[in-house]
Amino acid sequence: MEQNRRCCRVCLPLVVGVALAATAAAGPIDVDRLSLKRSGDRQRLSFVSHDESWTLPTTAAPDDGPGPISIELFSTADPSGQTLGIPQLDAPTVWRVSRADDGSIVRFRLRNNAAPNAAGDFSGALLRQGRVLRFVGRRTGLALDGAQGQVGIRITMAGQVLCALFRDATVVADQPGRFVGKHALASDIPDCQTETLGGVTPCGVVPGAFECGGTCPEGESCVVDDPFAPSCHCVGPTSPCGDTAPMCNGTCPDGSACTQTTAGTFPTCGCVPPGGCEALSEYPTCGGTCPAGQECHPYFAQTGAFLQSSGCACVDPGPCGCTGTLACPTGQICTIAQVPGLCVPQCQ
Repeated sequence: MEQNRRCCRVCLPLVVGVALAATAAAGPIDVDRLSLKRSGDRQRLSFVSHDESWTLPTTAAPDDGPGPISIELFSTADPSGQTLGIPQLDAPTVWRVSRADDGSIVRFRLRNNAAPNAAGDFSGALLRQGRVLRFVGRRTGLALDGAQGQVGIRITMAGQVLCALFRDATVVADQPGRFVGKHALASDIPDCQTETLGGVTPCGVVPGAFECGGTCPEGESCVVDDPFAPSCHCVGPTSPCGDTAPMCNGTCPDGSACTQTTAGTFPTCGCVPPGGCEALSEYPTCGGTCPAGQECHPYFAQTGAFLQSSGCACVDPGPCGCTGTLACPTGQICTIAQVPGLCVPQCQ
């Protein structure tokens, strides 16, 4: 059953670096057959294509194979997808490479009767240029605990991304424990994007961008988790208030509200009682209530070249300083510039 999901994009600060991944050649291919079967502890995947558009690698990896291979499967029942793989090993074990008289590679063959193991999820594979691309796996990836609706497959190997989608007339069996698709055509789909294959992109850092993006369960949003990792996570009304910046829509104890408590490079949220000092909405006047013996004051802090924060805080009485007191003359704000070993407070 297709689930309703929500996609949200939230910018990550510019101090976070994201490595750019190289773009590989990609393209849908004609696939003769995809079969997924699961019964008890036994699982089997069979994939066969005689498409001639993909390219056989011209060099072999140290294990005599074509390099690491990733096979992703998506379905209506499991749009987040599952990944199977064949890793690249340090020495020849399961792969055998065949060459022509001139030394050029004509075939890669894999035999791994003990799969799944450290050599991957597949017991067999055959890659022969212009003739066949075949995989036999001991795992199905998808749980197959019900009808799949449609199944998309994406194969990443040797700098190429190949894919196919089985839907409508190309699905010949779809029931618990068994899915069979035949004669998927490259012309049926425009590209190998996750959404094209019936999948969804989970919440995470957008490659090549300083932002979070992807899908979350209905009612939740994809936001920054750790900006220095960087990482993203899904949050919503049932999440703790402090985790939900910048939306600030999480849960709080009875009698308090989840609200933004600081602005700046990394906004924060907190649970604030009605009329409480820390609510950012009162900044820069800051006249809310505080615990007995404390005062409500505005502040602005600059930490290093990029990190800034501002808000209202309950602090002990005392002039603007580096020890946590923030009082300034009326109309001015305590501004603190701080780097390791140096702190400069001033009222501005």
